[in-house]
Amino acid sequence: MSNSFIKNSTNPYQYDSMEVEWWKEGGENSPRLKYLQQYLLPELKVNGLNVLDIGCGLGQLFPVLENNGAKKITGIEPSNRNFSYTKEHFPNHTIMQSTLQDYEIKSKFDVVLAIYVFEHIEDVNYAFLKIKNTLTTGGIFYLIVGDKDYSIKPRFNYEIKVEDLDRETIVIKTKRKFGTLYDIFRPVEMYIKAGEKIGFSLLKHIPIKPNKDTVLFLPQYQEFLNDTTGHLLIFQN
Repeated sequence: MSNSFIKNSTNPYQYDSMEVEWWKEGGENSPRLKYLQQYLLPELKVNGLNVLDIGCGLGQLFPVLENNGAKKITGIEPSNRNFSYTKEHFPNHTIMQSTLQDYEIKSKFDVVLAIYVFEHIEDVNYAFLKIKNTLTTGGIFYLIVGDKDYSIKPRFNYEIKVEDLDRETIVIKTKRKFGTLYDIFRPVEMYIKAGEKIGFSLLKHIPIKPNKDTVLFLPQYQEFLNDTTGHLLIFQN
């Protein structure tokens, strides 16, 4: 395992690289976000609640949270470029530049979201503990993680290089059209066990799979119909 892979995957500033044009794939109007919302929106309950979005990126989920009645929205985002963009475009919300590890808990939240964030966290147990301490009693944690097996499948002309972190965990360098990113992938069972060990109750585990509706706006997923590409895990504190 090369030190560069794990260092790059946990680097909070990898999205600041000039070659990474994240808004093309992960922006507010991107088909990728629409695909994600197919699974998240039916489960999302934020009406009248205080919400923390960890790794909020470009604020892609803020309009969704607003439209679903969130009382207060707070985002934390380490990337300089993403933070500056989100701060400018969502002035009515509280945006803080921080990693989850460095985030200072000053108030509790009813709902916490971490959408494709744990792919950049090395210490999963610490992350779950930090989030648990951030939530109110009975609060809900929505976690979305990529599927390990899908992450190594040849697809979309990506250049993929895989290295093992341990027996179950891999780190992947993926070169896409919009740039190169490094991610950590684990079996979904590891996240479930880590959450339950820290005291969370798992309410739902929903595999995220492309369907016929997905293919209408993401035709490249036709080849992967009904393949699990990710997992939505809903925990209660």
